[in-house]
Amino acid sequence: MSLWQIYLISQVDSLLTTCAVLLIIGVIIGIIMVFIGVSDENDKVIAGAKKLLYWLTIPLAIVIFTPSSKTLAAMYVIPKIADSQFMQQVPDKLTSLANKWLDKQIKDIKAEENK
Repeated sequence: MSLWQIYLISQVDSLLTTCAVLLIIGVIIGIIMVFIGVSDENDKVIAGAKKLLYWLTIPLAIVIFTPSSKTLAAMYVIPKIADSQFMQQVPDKLTSLANKWLDKQIKDIKAEENK
């Protein structure tokens, strides 16, 4: 994993936070603009509010569709670990270790039963 990839993955959470804050502030401003436009019967304010709410779909899409840094790290690291040669050998070693342990346990149980 390169330094650039680590940096980008670590910055994803700040991007998501920034977009979420922009989205919340924008929605609040848009709602206020709609109420002002309705009370003053000003079509320009309502049109501006609609335009603002339309543009807020961009940070909304970023917040919804961008995975967190933990998810990105898992998406990148877990397949590399699972596909590594070391991990391919681990199940064989664990199986033989488990078989030896089970054989010892069975011998111990039989020895206790024979007493």
